[in-house]
Amino acid sequence: MAAIQSVVTREKSLHDVNPALASQHSDLNHRFMVVHLVSGQAKTVEYGHFHGGSTGEIRTHDGAQTIHAMLEAHEFETEGPKVYTWDQFHHWVIHESGYQNTPWTPDHQSETFIKDCLDHIISNTVRPAHVAALQANSALDVKEPTAEAQEVFRAVKVRLACSFAEQASCKHEQQHDVIKKLHQLHKMDATHHTHIFDEATHLSSYKLVQFGTREVEYGTIFIGKIGIGNGHFLHVRVHKFHSADPPLEFHSIRMTRDSGIWSDKAPLVFFEE
Repeated sequence: MAAIQSVVTREKSLHDVNPALASQHSDLNHRFMVVHLVSGQAKTVEYGHFHGGSTGEIRTHDGAQTIHAMLEAHEFETEGPKVYTWDQFHHWVIHESGYQNTPWTPDHQSETFIKDCLDHIISNTVRPAHVAALQANSALDVKEPTAEAQEVFRAVKVRLACSFAEQASCKHEQQHDVIKKLHQLHKMDATHHTHIFDEATHLSSYKLVQFGTREVEYGTIFIGKIGIGNGHFLHVRVHKFHSADPPLEFHSIRMTRDSGIWSDKAPLVFFEE
């Protein structure tokens, strides 16, 4: 069977993100993760109360179940001596993890299930060299917002009052701003039936809470954590040039394959994309 390439989970329980929404989806009693395989297939692994009572049950099925907002992705090596396959993991999770058809307790429930599964896969695999090297080079000296940083990130957005629907016809002069980019990404979600930016359909805030810089030959790269309301954050990259008109340029919003919205706990790091 194909090797496990990556695992995607929600970074926090839905109850931590939005208690009202969690009550509708019974997230406290049900969690799942998506396992991507090198073959291109995806498997969803669920654990929860499927028949009521106090016993937890594991279910697996083909395909990737949708995870909304603030995702955490783990990538693994798919060649070499320490490769872990879906068959190996499936056998462990059903027969050896200790979760299948066992009593549900505070120390043995949906959240601990996700953590124990991740710990098990991580202990049986290795991270790709390029991921480790990238993370080693991603550290930033993160600081509280300064007046200069506030102005930099304020300059690369359009008026917050514009909703995504209004953005389609917005005639602001700046064409490479944060809000416009979010509008484009939201349209891509709709086109490709993904849900990376579901939680950013309407922004209730735009507040710089942290930033870091990196000096380069042409000027300064600013990386900022922008609060957009409801406990959600964007990581935004802006270039400030030594000599250019205009001196500021919006570069990108940090995304993984599955995630574009981050929580307050997600560290602010340097990113190239």
